[in-house]
Amino acid sequence: MRKHLFLLIAPFVLSACASYSSILINYKGDTKEVSATGTGIIGGAAAQNSVDTRVAAYESIGYVEIERVGGIGVYLKDANGAEVVNVVPDSPADKKGLKAGCLIKAINGTPVNSADEAGGLLFGKTRTFANVTFIDTDKTEKTIEIIRVPLSELKGAK
Repeated sequence: MRKHLFLLIAPFVLSACASYSSILINYKGDTKEVSATGTGIIGGAAAQNSVDTRVAAYESIGYVEIERVGGIGVYLKDANGAEVVNVVPDSPADKKGLKAGCLIKAINGTPVNSADEAGGLLFGKTRTFANVTFIDTDKTEKTIEIIRVPLSELKGAK
């Protein structure tokens, strides 16, 4: 969340103006911006509370503050679930053994029928975990826990 503090100086008066804003995104790339401005201590606190309340409402329907978005480092396509077509080198997915050809069947216990569903379930805040159940290229079923990292840490992502 960005916070801006401005001091307005007039003869005999010192007043503060606070502005709060946040940009949120969902796994499909839709964005929402929330902002509020208040004057004085009470107005600034009310503005921050207003933004915090609206951010929480958007998070409850799948949005994440853009600077907190995390990923595991996979590219997927539809294939009787979600097939991994590429893995970012040294990503959490790579380190846990996901590779091209693996078929994701469930995330956090929720069955996956498409790449879109998997993307929605893998999307989340950085430093949170996803339990991924998949069929490995050797046809064995595995479940692994993968941490979401900031997108900036996914070097080599396309």
